[in-house]
Amino acid sequence: DVKYCISIMTEPKYCITFDKVKEAASRIEGVAHRTPVLTSLTIIPDTGKEYFFKVEAMQKTGSFKFRGALNAVKAELESLSSSSTSMPVVTHSSGNHAQALALAAKLATTDAVDVSATIVMPNNAPMVKKRAVASYGATI
Repeated sequence: DVKYCISIMTEPKYCITFDKVKEAASRIEGVAHRTPVLTSLTIIPDTGKEYFFKVEAMQKTGSFKFRGALNAVKAELESLSSSSTSMPVVTHSSGNHAQALALAAKLATTDAVDVSATIVMPNNAPMVKKRAVASYGATI
């Protein structure tokens, strides 16, 4: 149900409805952290405006990307036939998305369906990122 919207020199077209956002929130509820929103009146004091910061560094894997990866994996699981016993997922990433998909696959695995992650990472990806991906059970 994903659509690619292209908007060139026109009003933007929004492909995701608020209902889809609510569905995604429901899928990841209880697994992804509800990270805080902080405010600051002193970041740019000359404007007199209030600024809001979503602290996604506190999310699992340290990035907002976990939310999207978990939602995508769980949405795909919902569409599997009842006879499916495995669901491989694959991505290419040097870090945050790699970790996010690896952990999402691990957490989405059930007794009925094994979600296996294969992550293609560049040779020069940071070792700390590679270790994290491997620690979540993904194949690099």
